[in-house]
Amino acid sequence: MGIFSRSSEPDISAMIQMRDVEGLIKALKHKKWNIQRDAAKALGEIGDTRAVEPLIRALKDKDSGVRRSAVRALGDIGDMRAVGPFIQAILKEKDDDVKWNAIEALVKVGDEMVVESFIQALKGKVNDVRWNALEALLKERKQKMRR
Repeated sequence: MGIFSRSSEPDISAMIQMRDVEGLIKALKHKKWNIQRDAAKALGEIGDTRAVEPLIRALKDKDSGVRRSAVRALGDIGDMRAVGPFIQAILKEKDDDVKWNAIEALVKVGDEMVVESFIQALKGKVNDVRWNALEALLKERKQKMRR
């Protein structure tokens, strides 16, 4: 599995330098959550689309820190395959930080029509600050695109 230190743990820093996407994908399945979290973050930094499906699977990890890192990484990669999983995370995730990161990622990755449709589908059914945040982020994105 890529590069390991003497303790048989993957050396995430070395994998980043070598752009070892396959090794980082394998590290997403490591038994230690901090290795998984760091691998997800690294995959987001590298931005290789080969990591999209493994990161989507990581959104189901039992550790919220791993899920949070995975959703951020998917937002950084910017692949439309993650839009559905972002929406699922917003609707079903128990950890509020993961939900917030999914909202930010959806606005970042999803096209304007997807995000607008999602907001419209929720209006009247959900009374929550998150949906107001989603609208605010969308407005901010529109303003940035006009500049």
